[in-house]
Amino acid sequence: MKTADRPLRVVHVIGGGDVGGVMTHLVPLLSALLERGLDLHLLCLGSGGLADEAARRGIPVEVLPMSGPFDPRMLPPLRSALAGGEWDVVHTHGSRANLPVRVLRLPHPRGGSAESSTGRHCPRYFTTIHSDLLLDYRSRLRASVYGVFDRATLVAVDGIVCVSEDLRRRLVGRGYPTAKLLVVRPGLELDPNRPLPEQRAAWMRGSAPAPGAAQASDPELPEAMARIDAPNARWVGTVARLVGVKDIDLMLRSFARVAAEMPTARLAVVGDGPDGPGLRQTAVSLGIAERVAFTGRVPSIWPALRRLSVYWLTSISEGLPLSIMEAMSTGLPVVASAVGGVPEVLEDGVSGFVVSRVDREAAAAAMAGRVTQLLEDPDLCLAMGRAGANRVTREFVPQAAARQYEHAYRHAIATAR
Repeated sequence: MKTADRPLRVVHVIGGGDVGGVMTHLVPLLSALLERGLDLHLLCLGSGGLADEAARRGIPVEVLPMSGPFDPRMLPPLRSALAGGEWDVVHTHGSRANLPVRVLRLPHPRGGSAESSTGRHCPRYFTTIHSDLLLDYRSRLRASVYGVFDRATLVAVDGIVCVSEDLRRRLVGRGYPTAKLLVVRPGLELDPNRPLPEQRAAWMRGSAPAPGAAQASDPELPEAMARIDAPNARWVGTVARLVGVKDIDLMLRSFARVAAEMPTARLAVVGDGPDGPGLRQTAVSLGIAERVAFTGRVPSIWPALRRLSVYWLTSISEGLPLSIMEAMSTGLPVVASAVGGVPEVLEDGVSGFVVSRVDREAAAAAMAGRVTQLLEDPDLCLAMGRAGANRVTREFVPQAAARQYEHAYRHAIATAR
């Protein structure tokens, strides 16, 4: 039966422990592809948060144990899983999945490849690049090794999905084949438990009490925030993994300027990661430890976002940051670095402020000025927050991304004949 007359059989392959932006992007996308009638499966190279969430959502999941970034022992079971599914499309996400899947597809020295040696039909191979590989790793050597491998094995890939136009341009500049690159911006699944823009407007205008520990109306507020909260506190914050690429150090140094001008200002850093201890020490050395809440990992981000007046992102690099899209969906204005796909989501002067970080010291000063401006002007916060919420809830939806993915799959299959 021709693929045009039946559901496409598609398997997505990823390291199953992924959390954060990739999980927020991928699980709603897979659900939307299932809703479109695709015969879709998820193959996770290891157990963890993403595999668990996908299974909870009813997405067919298979987990293959994998130790370390590349475990040769899992190649035989991976080969069997890919060969036994009669897949039309194999779609990988991240280096942990790209490496073994491409190794299996590359030609063997004696001729043929893993897929051709089975005697079955050959699927089309796609990969999604979620962020800049060269900036994702703390080790420059590791980033360089993965980068060289990635470019060297592109012959094994039929389509490369970039999450932003900025990322596509960067890859073209590094020699990636233009004909294989396409841009599909992630869709944001609207959580019914998220704070609504209308609720934020009510308490910021004083017609409803502000949420938080100062008002026992929000007992779910992270304890680190509740400890330094006050009825007149004005919160700015971020949700991020505490790693170098997020540059929370810049945020702390910029917030020190805000705190010096605005005694009621508070900063919430929601998330954990290897840089956490050093960042806490930086807050102490800057004299702002009593004004900064490091919450660690939280069961839900919504209680923290509900208490904020402004969302902040200081990253060195981003693909298309779902964290600011989540914040915008709640009616929060955003101050963010002009990196990656940020300007493709955040309209400068409309839904927040986009700040250049070419000069780090200048960026710290400029961000502090924008954050202070918003914290001191509730009406501006509400206007920008409303504009951002309208945009992300209208333009960035998983169903639109799923439609583009399916079109790309069918086009690749049709043109391969």
